Amino acid sequence: MIVVINIYDEKILDEAYKIDSKVSIKDNFRIRPLAQNDYEYGFLTVLSQLTEVGDVSRERFDEIFDKMKTNGCYYVTVIEDLETNQIAGSATLFTEYKFIHGGGLRARIEDVVVDNKYRGQNLGVALVQTLKSLSKVLNCYKLTLDCNDRMISWYQKYFAFQIEEGRSNFLTIRF
Repeated sequence: MIVVINIYDEKILDEAYKIDSKVSIKDNFRIRPLAQNDYEYGFLTVLSQLTEVGDVSRERFDEIFDKMKTNGCYYVTVIEDLETNQIAGSATLFTEYKFIHGGGLRARIEDVVVDNKYRGQNLGVALVQTLKSLSKVLNCYKLTLDCNDRMISWYQKYFAFQIEEGRSNFLTIRF
């Protein structure tokens, strides 16, 4: 018997879908938490369509996975193609406690990507809607994301994200 280790408990997705109904996707796809064996099913290949991944060995992948799972604030969510078992898309919800807002929990969406061969099937919409619902289940007071300029209207159209006047500066230092 193969033991599948997920980065978070899949049951929380059922709670998320009680708040907001699941976005319709074809029956041959499944939304679920990242599993440790997804290294073999193209997770990093899909992620490399978003940004540079670099050389991440299986050993390094397992180290990162274990740290993220132990931390408990990473909700890496994938869409699996059930016909091929390959990862078709991925997005991450990251949460952090704050001293502000009564010690509230803030959520941020990162690393949204759908494999080129699966685009145009609303998989990105399904992923982001799932993370939006998940942030509600977790009682987050705010959900944010950073995206490139060409994606702003997409996030506004499908999810009601808004640019906050006077608060839309994104500064970066890369090392």
